[in-house]
Amino acid sequence: MQRASVRQEIRALGAFVAVGAMTYAVFVNGPSLIATQTGGMLASATVSISAAIPPNPYNTLAHDLAAKEASLTEREAALATRENSTSVSGVSGGVPWGALSFVLSLSLLILLVINFYLDMRRGVQMTGGPALSIDLRRR
Repeated sequence: MQRASVRQEIRALGAFVAVGAMTYAVFVNGPSLIATQTGGMLASATVSISAAIPPNPYNTLAHDLAAKEASLTEREAALATRENSTSVSGVSGGVPWGALSFVLSLSLLILLVINFYLDMRRGVQMTGGPALSIDLRRR
């Protein structure tokens, strides 16, 4: 019983001292100064806890994954720079392959149309007659 009363007296004394200190601070300093000082005290108050756990496969997995992710990010950046350098002046050499392919396709289409036109002028039948059939019998 005596222990509980001592604790109560200590708590009451602590509360009395805290209220007295706060009252004194309010009357001596302005409220804006108290607010900035309190913010600074709260910002500088830190609690740190550290614990040492022996390494095992489970707690090193996150570290391994982070290291692998960092290496993959580095490789991706290297590939992106290499891709940018080759697209500007590399294998393509500034040749517009799409336009070249279009021109080549268009020229083949023109040759095909000319071929049909010339066949029509010569009178070649396009029905698959004897000119286009293949005889596979031995002679």
